[in-house]
Amino acid sequence: MRLNKNYVVLSLFMVILLNYSAHALLVSGEKMKVEFQFTPNDRKEFSYYFLNNDYHTSDYVIIAETHKGADLTKYFTIEPDTFKSIHVGEHREFKIKVNLPEKIEVPGLNEVRVWVKGTPSEGTSGMVALPVVGVRFMISVLFPYKYLEWGLNIGNMNIDEKQNVVLTLRNLGEPTIESIYGKIEIINLETNETVRSMTTNTINNLISWQESQVSATFNSNGLRAGNYRAIATLYWDENSSRQEREFRIGQLEVFIRDFTKIFQKDAINRMMINVESGWNTLIEKLYADIEVFDSEGNQRKKFRSFDKDLGAWKTESLEAYFDTTGLNVSNYSIKVTLVYEGATTVKEGVIEIVDQANVETVDKIPRKSFFSMSLINSTSLLVIVLIIFVIINLILLLRKRKKDIDPEVVENIRKVLEKHSDTEVEQMLIKKGWQKDTIKEIIRQAKAKKKAS
Repeated sequence: MRLNKNYVVLSLFMVILLNYSAHALLVSGEKMKVEFQFTPNDRKEFSYYFLNNDYHTSDYVIIAETHKGADLTKYFTIEPDTFKSIHVGEHREFKIKVNLPEKIEVPGLNEVRVWVKGTPSEGTSGMVALPVVGVRFMISVLFPYKYLEWGLNIGNMNIDEKQNVVLTLRNLGEPTIESIYGKIEIINLETNETVRSMTTNTINNLISWQESQVSATFNSNGLRAGNYRAIATLYWDENSSRQEREFRIGQLEVFIRDFTKIFQKDAINRMMINVESGWNTLIEKLYADIEVFDSEGNQRKKFRSFDKDLGAWKTESLEAYFDTTGLNVSNYSIKVTLVYEGATTVKEGVIEIVDQANVETVDKIPRKSFFSMSLINSTSLLVIVLIIFVIINLILLLRKRKKDIDPEVVENIRKVLEKHSDTEVEQMLIKKGWQKDTIKEIIRQAKAKKKAS
């Protein structure tokens, strides 16, 4: 796939710009994501600070915007909402006051975002990245009728295991829900057969905002490994609703999907064995024993792969090295035996040894190979190049920020140094959020300015 050069450059520029913008302005407070339940005429107040971590003096404006649901911005007051000429390293406090009404017409989740936005200061010229940082306010409003939010939780498992199938519940309606229970069916997706039916416990009188759960125990004893579907029907008073989830039942088995079949004569060839786990648990130190036989059934070579841990349901490649020295150009029978957790999987096939082949060979068998360039495809290589490019540009950007320290900051520190030591000044700037290398540069420039005067 060929990428447009301008598109790549623009994409990299945007990544760098966004990364810079996120660090040029720092906002702190008790919570950056505030969640609460609506209460009529509720009053809340939150305090926040922002820090100019840019490399120039900036102005700032703070605004509230509706992100989801009802427009609640008129109930948000920001004090103050405008700041002028905030120098580098300076911070300011602002308060967000929320005065909710008697009623909000839109039930469900309503979200308001309060943005701290940098704005161009007077005299700013050229292209300037304007930082933006937001605080999220999530306000949940009850539905006027019965409204139950619920979820079906069932996970992958192994044969002969038990698990609780859990239905999580939350009453988001004004009325109390008097009775809740569920029925669960387990379907084998291969045969479309219902293999289990269960009924959960019952809970009563779930009031507004209350969370709870009902559950039933599922035992996979006697079931075959494979893909299944859980169908849950929840009954709550006169209402019912249904959810489905697919899951897997595993058994202790690793499948050999494929392996290298062409090798070069009189060379140490790299061999890859592709395997897939059918088990819902980590398999540790999986390895393969490989045997090579000639046409008369005589064993000609035997070697072992490196071991590897294999995660639940994962596909991996085992790495081995096959020395074909002493073997003629011909076809040979091969037997690959996986060994893991006291179990084995065997796969047989035919391989070919040729005079010349487009295969990977080495001069000697490595102790263990952790990385191979052959595993890097063009997409991965492009991603690596992009990451390196971004890192280089960020380093250059940070160096630029270090050199382009606001002269006002240097002058202020020069005056402070007349009455305080370097250590005292450094501690003061650290408390304001400055980096140590930048502080050292500020002090250096301040002292140089003092000598020059």
